[in-house]
Amino acid sequence: MDKSKEAEGPVKRGLSAKIRRLERRSADWLEKSTSHFTKKTWAILLALFIMLGAAISGMLLIGGLTGQLENAFNLYRITKSINTPTIGNETTSREGLTKAEFDKLLHYQTYLDSLQKSPEGRKRYQQIQKQHPGLPDSLNTIIKTYQSQFKIK
Repeated sequence: MDKSKEAEGPVKRGLSAKIRRLERRSADWLEKSTSHFTKKTWAILLALFIMLGAAISGMLLIGGLTGQLENAFNLYRITKSINTPTIGNETTSREGLTKAEFDKLLHYQTYLDSLQKSPEGRKRYQQIQKQHPGLPDSLNTIIKTYQSQFKIK
């Protein structure tokens, strides 16, 4: 058996035990808080639940058949990033990154990747991550977005 799978065993068992305890506590709390309900109260709650579900289902069905729900949500794909830096009282608008800016981002990403190859570099990388959490993820997202813009055009 793989040693990595053996290590997961106690963790998974501990987690499932915690989940079972949480389920048991939730069930006990629900039972205690609803123990005073009579059959009539339960019947009313069930009827309300069924009517609410039927009303929502009916609304969705009618809206889908009449076409009123088609324009309920508009989804647009972002194809260009637009920066509007403020200079004095004026705002200048420009589209995306320049090639030089993109090359700097690629160079910085290469630098971050190379830091992980040595023990001293790993310490520096961890220090950068501690001071700027999410920087490598943000950098990867910006680069992928920039590259995907050229694939779309």
